Amino acid sequence: MKLRLIFLISLILAGAVAAPIAEAKSTRPERRMINSGNKLYSDRKFKEAAADYQRALTINPGSAVATYNLALASMKQVGNLKDTTEANKKLIATATENFTKVAQMKSEQPGLAEKAFYNMGNMAFNMEQYQQAVAYYKDALRIDPNDNNARKNLRIAQLHLQKKDQNKDQNKQSKQNQDQDKKDQDKKDQNKDQNLTATAGGIVNLYADWNENSYTVEYSSNYGTGSPESKTVKYSEAFNLPDETAVTRDGYTLVGWSYTPDGSGEGFAPGLSVSRLTAEADGKIKFYAIWEKSHTHTPGGWKTTLKPTCTATGEKVRRCTDCNCIVEIESINALDHKSGTPTTKIPATCTAEGLKTVCCEACGVVLSEEIIQKKDHTPADWQTAKAATCTDSGEKVKICVDCNSVVEVDGIDPLGHKESAVAVTKKEATCTAEGEKVFFCERCGIAVKTEVIPKTEHVPGKWEIIAEPTCTQSGLKQQCCALCGALLGEPVEIAPHDH
Repeated sequence: MKLRLIFLISLILAGAVAAPIAEAKSTRPERRMINSGNKLYSDRKFKEAAADYQRALTINPGSAVATYNLALASMKQVGNLKDTTEANKKLIATATENFTKVAQMKSEQPGLAEKAFYNMGNMAFNMEQYQQAVAYYKDALRIDPNDNNARKNLRIAQLHLQKKDQNKDQNKQSKQNQDQDKKDQDKKDQNKDQNLTATAGGIVNLYADWNENSYTVEYSSNYGTGSPESKTVKYSEAFNLPDETAVTRDGYTLVGWSYTPDGSGEGFAPGLSVSRLTAEADGKIKFYAIWEKSHTHTPGGWKTTLKPTCTATGEKVRRCTDCNCIVEIESINALDHKSGTPTTKIPATCTAEGLKTVCCEACGVVLSEEIIQKKDHTPADWQTAKAATCTDSGEKVKICVDCNSVVEVDGIDPLGHKESAVAVTKKEATCTAEGEKVFFCERCGIAVKTEVIPKTEHVPGKWEIIAEPTCTQSGLKQQCCALCGALLGEPVEIAPHDH
């Protein structure tokens, strides 16, 4: 068990852009804000970096990376986690809130969620909230069981929690013992030099007077140098085990004390407050120093543990070639986007513009957009929209074959009347009066021309004798029209007849 707490509050500055979370897509303004914040963070301008991360979250509230980086930048502004000034409280609250948001994204962002749990564990430990720290380290290990730092810090937090609980119990027991001692002494003082009772047949309650057992504690440096003095302590008496300053060993680090030289028995942290180690009167307890070999790490080559993408940074580590511990962690810059072939996303029509996009071949993020201008209409042949008449103009149109809209309009001249070849007699001609005939339009039926029908010839009737001839005198006859009775010519003389 290694009892050195490894604080990595500024673990790794996350990458430039997070992968999309709950349909929240990365945009160029968001990436620009995160990249700007990362540069300020590297320059240790944490307040300004936090402002840029906050701007990125305004653009994309679902960005896991911006949320995680804001939490880190907020923690970097805290001088002391135990400082209770309002400014510090606000920064700690901001960091906790944002670490918690990222931790809740463990399905979509397990790497960032594990780091968020780990850092919340460190925060809780620094504020002596050991039980909460234990819970956070366990959450981190559930996501990444190979996180040795979280595992070591979990053990340290558990030991501090154990020590805290023991001190609490000891203080409670010590107070109870003091109260009982006072009661016992008061009874002794009351009964001193007195008969047990002056009442005949009275009853006296006697209480046992206990002497607390003592035991001896001895220490073995277990191949180390230095020899802590043995001590004799009361059963309920609390005392601190020797720390790293009491015993040393070249090339090794003191990690605790155990009842057995090989550390297989129960272990106790250096400096831990203990009591009630044995109830045996005049018993003896012997502690053996437990050592862990220390060495100078020999960094190996870099190994990529998280490949970068064009939207998120990667991570590389160097491990010690001897103990395989991680000795150095660095982020790998996000890759540049690789422009793909322009693709028509929305085809242009004759009524609406289209859209052409260029996307990254690797991640599919839209890199640029271009408007496709509307197409020209494709007119069909002329169609009659309104037929022309003999007197009124008509209208013809050309309609687009794609969108069915009218793209051209033109007039049709009036047709003019079409005179029929055969006239209609309106009034018959007679031998006394002219007639009348009318020519109508074959299309609209309107009378377009009127003509006179000449009078007909008289129809000669029978001759009518108007004066009978005699033997001595001529007679007269006349002829009239058989139709109208009009006299036709002059009367004609009839020669006298012979005697």
